[in-house]
Amino acid sequence: MDALPAKYRRRNHSGPAARPRRVDRRLWDRLRSKLLSPYFSPLLADSVAGLPQTFVLTLERDPLRDEALLYLLRLTEAGVRVTHAHQSGYHGDLPARLHELIQYTRTHL
Repeated sequence: MDALPAKYRRRNHSGPAARPRRVDRRLWDRLRSKLLSPYFSPLLADSVAGLPQTFVLTLERDPLRDEALLYLLRLTEAGVRVTHAHQSGYHGDLPARLHELIQYTRTHL
Protein backbone atom coordinates (compact mmCIF):
# COMPACT_ATOMS: atom_id res chain seq x y z
CA MET A 1 0.00 0.00 0.00
CA ASP A 2 2.88 2.39 0.70
CA ALA A 3 3.90 2.23 -2.97
CA LEU A 4 0.50 3.44 -4.14
CA PRO A 5 0.44 7.21 -4.78
CA ALA A 6 -0.92 8.94 -1.66
CA LYS A 7 -3.97 10.31 -3.47
CA TYR A 8 -5.28 6.77 -4.01
CA ARG A 9 -4.53 5.20 -0.62
CA ARG A 10 -7.43 4.14 1.53
CA ARG A 11 -7.18 5.91 4.83
CA ASN A 12 -8.49 2.98 6.86
CA HIS A 13 -5.93 0.46 5.62
CA SER A 14 -4.16 -1.09 8.59
CA GLY A 15 -1.53 -3.10 6.72
CA PRO A 16 -0.99 -6.85 6.61
CA ALA A 17 -2.99 -8.94 9.05
CA ALA A 18 0.06 -10.89 10.22
CA ARG A 19 3.78 -10.25 10.45
CA PRO A 20 5.66 -11.75 7.50
CA ARG A 21 7.58 -14.87 8.31
CA ARG A 22 11.32 -15.02 7.63
CA VAL A 23 10.78 -17.01 4.41
CA ASP A 24 8.23 -14.44 3.25
CA ARG A 25 10.70 -11.61 3.98
CA ARG A 26 13.43 -13.26 1.88
CA LEU A 27 11.02 -13.79 -0.99
CA TRP A 28 9.81 -10.18 -0.72
CA ASP A 29 13.41 -8.92 -0.70
CA ARG A 30 14.11 -10.87 -3.90
CA LEU A 31 10.95 -9.81 -5.75
CA ARG A 32 10.32 -6.33 -4.39
CA SER A 33 11.90 -4.34 -7.23
CA LYS A 34 10.10 -6.43 -9.83
CA LEU A 35 6.68 -6.33 -8.15
CA LEU A 36 6.84 -2.59 -7.50
CA SER A 37 7.91 -1.77 -11.03
CA PRO A 38 5.26 0.21 -12.93
CA TYR A 39 5.96 -2.08 -15.90
CA PHE A 40 4.69 -5.01 -13.82
CA SER A 41 2.08 -3.07 -11.86
CA PRO A 42 1.07 0.04 -13.82
CA LEU A 43 -1.19 1.19 -10.99
CA LEU A 44 1.99 2.09 -9.08
CA ALA A 45 3.31 4.48 -11.73
CA ASP A 46 3.87 8.06 -10.57
CA SER A 47 1.94 9.26 -13.60
CA VAL A 48 -0.20 7.60 -16.25
CA ALA A 49 -0.59 10.76 -18.32
CA GLY A 50 0.36 10.38 -21.95
CA LEU A 51 -0.44 6.69 -22.22
CA PRO A 52 -2.16 5.57 -25.42
CA GLN A 53 -5.83 4.71 -25.66
CA THR A 54 -6.48 1.84 -23.28
CA PHE A 55 -8.95 -1.04 -22.96
CA VAL A 56 -9.73 -2.24 -19.42
CA LEU A 57 -11.75 -5.39 -18.78
CA THR A 58 -13.05 -6.06 -15.28
CA LEU A 59 -14.76 -9.25 -14.17
CA GLU A 60 -17.19 -9.36 -11.28
CA ARG A 61 -15.50 -12.18 -9.36
CA ASP A 62 -11.88 -11.27 -10.09
CA PRO A 63 -9.70 -10.60 -7.03
CA LEU A 64 -7.94 -7.88 -9.07
CA ARG A 65 -11.19 -6.14 -10.03
CA ASP A 66 -10.85 -3.28 -7.54
CA GLU A 67 -7.27 -2.59 -8.64
CA ALA A 68 -8.42 -2.48 -12.25
CA LEU A 69 -11.18 -0.03 -11.36
CA LEU A 70 -8.69 2.16 -9.52
CA TYR A 71 -6.36 2.07 -12.54
CA LEU A 72 -9.33 2.98 -14.74
CA LEU A 73 -9.98 5.98 -12.50
CA ARG A 74 -6.34 7.09 -12.66
CA LEU A 75 -6.29 6.80 -16.45
CA THR A 76 -9.51 8.78 -16.79
CA GLU A 77 -8.30 11.51 -14.42
CA ALA A 78 -5.08 11.76 -16.43
CA GLY A 79 -7.04 12.34 -19.64
CA VAL A 80 -6.26 8.98 -21.21
CA ARG A 81 -9.02 7.74 -23.52
CA VAL A 82 -10.31 4.52 -21.94
CA THR A 83 -12.76 1.88 -23.08
CA HIS A 84 -14.05 -0.17 -20.16
CA ALA A 85 -16.01 -3.40 -20.22
CA HIS A 86 -17.34 -5.02 -17.04
CA GLN A 87 -18.66 -8.56 -17.24
CA SER A 88 -19.64 -11.41 -14.99
CA GLY A 89 -16.91 -13.97 -14.67
CA TYR A 90 -13.86 -14.80 -12.62
CA HIS A 91 -10.09 -14.45 -12.69
CA GLY A 92 -8.68 -16.92 -15.20
CA ASP A 93 -11.81 -16.83 -17.35
CA LEU A 94 -10.06 -14.91 -20.14
CA PRO A 95 -9.36 -17.82 -22.55
CA ALA A 96 -13.08 -18.55 -22.78
CA ARG A 97 -13.70 -14.88 -23.71
CA LEU A 98 -10.84 -14.35 -26.13
CA HIS A 99 -12.87 -14.32 -29.36
CA GLU A 100 -15.46 -12.00 -27.79
CA LEU A 101 -12.72 -9.63 -26.54
CA ILE A 102 -11.02 -9.48 -29.94
CA GLN A 103 -14.33 -8.57 -31.54
CA TYR A 104 -15.01 -5.95 -28.86
CA THR A 105 -11.63 -4.27 -29.28
CA ARG A 106 -11.93 -4.25 -33.07
CA THR A 107 -15.31 -2.57 -32.80
CA HIS A 108 -14.54 -0.04 -30.07
CA LEU A 109 -10.85 0.80 -30.39
